[in-house]
Amino acid sequence: MAAIAVQFRPEFKIVTKPNANKKKLAVLFELPDFVALLWFATLAGASLEQALRATTAISSGIVASDFAKALGQVDLGSTLGEELSELAAKNSSFAVQELASKLAFALSHGASLADALNDFSESTQQAVRAELLAQAGKNETKMLIPLVFLILPITVLFVCFPIMSLVQSTLL
Repeated sequence: MAAIAVQFRPEFKIVTKPNANKKKLAVLFELPDFVALLWFATLAGASLEQALRATTAISSGIVASDFAKALGQVDLGSTLGEELSELAAKNSSFAVQELASKLAFALSHGASLADALNDFSESTQQAVRAELLAQAGKNETKMLIPLVFLILPITVLFVCFPIMSLVQSTLL
């Protein structure tokens, strides 16, 4: 009877949603490289669409897939400006929204694409540095916990107390 109960046991699957903070960090760390490749392609004389195609072809990750989807819609008949504006409106990452809106603005107004990409690249690199410093600060605090609660008490017990008792015995 017990074997039958085990066979008909319901199966539970734990489904987890991807962590939004991890996704934001992944996008933040991918973005400077993606923008640098895009900047190099535009400096080489490629148009925005050609630069995006070349960059998404050699890149992988969340940012590249978002822009590849937009280029896929361009292949189906939409304009690049519309797709960049839509990407800026619908993306959950602020950095990708900013990049897409800057690219759409440069495309529609004829602004210097290389300058806009260079400025954006510098700002994203500063954001990455700030995030790395914040993570380092958190890790530093975490490393203090074993020191305070494990190493220092053991040091006090086995080094300081014997020395203090030795000093007290010699003074008496």
